[in-house]
Amino acid sequence: MNKKAFLLLSLFCYTLLSFFLISCVTTKLDIELANTDKLYIVEDKLDFPDSPKDYKYIFIRLYDPKYSNPLYIANLLKGGMSVTELSEDIVSHSSINSSLDDNYYGLTMGGKFQLTTESCTNVKNHKYMSKCDPKTSTQITFAIKVKTEEAEKIKQSLEAYSKDPLLTYDTFANFKIGIFEIGRKFFTPKKYQGLKKNYLPNVRKKDVKNFVCSTFIAYILINNVPEIEQWFKKHNFDYSYIGVSDLTHIPGMTKLFSSTWENYNIAAFQFTQEYPEFQTYLNK
Repeated sequence: MNKKAFLLLSLFCYTLLSFFLISCVTTKLDIELANTDKLYIVEDKLDFPDSPKDYKYIFIRLYDPKYSNPLYIANLLKGGMSVTELSEDIVSHSSINSSLDDNYYGLTMGGKFQLTTESCTNVKNHKYMSKCDPKTSTQITFAIKVKTEEAEKIKQSLEAYSKDPLLTYDTFANFKIGIFEIGRKFFTPKKYQGLKKNYLPNVRKKDVKNFVCSTFIAYILINNVPEIEQWFKKHNFDYSYIGVSDLTHIPGMTKLFSSTWENYNIAAFQFTQEYPEFQTYLNK
């Protein structure tokens, strides 16, 4: 089979699997939340790597949205992502923030500005989030330690990009990533099922404007945290193939807590009670 035929077949399979698997996956987190009398799960231990004395946290939120309409286009994409997922956490959207407040920056389709703040607990005013059920949708919050100056640069970058009408969500990139993930999961020996190798030397170009949610976050981290840039470069990883769960492989990414969307604020508050160092990142 030549390369073009393989790509077409992979795309067909990805779309077909997406259609049949929409809204039928029960995740590990769904089961864990159903089996606890709490409304959230806080990690027992946080294992951050060594960091500089002058540091701050950047927070990354991974979502497993449950859509009100099973035929919504994002739900079709989610179906395909679930069957190619290598992680035990099935997630299909991501966002980033400099605080734990429920206003993370996420890149989605629709609107003049496609990088906007997202709220798990108030979805009605967001074109993407309003299609989801906050009672059953879940989220996992991670953090990464960076230098204070790097955290400030990330915050400024997010604010600037949120005002940039040229920044767009690249729908077709999802299929590119999906085809790669089909090959990675079903046609690659397990020990080689890593990230896509093809480091892009122009990754620091400031005129890149087309992303999906996860590649945007990878791009922001690469351009503002030299250690992460060096990690991509050392391993020859291509950020433009980074899927949502692939973000967890970035050095320093540490899971903090999980919850349904509607209980995010409760989970964040309880997390800061157990880990007081994070209280300054959450407005009461």
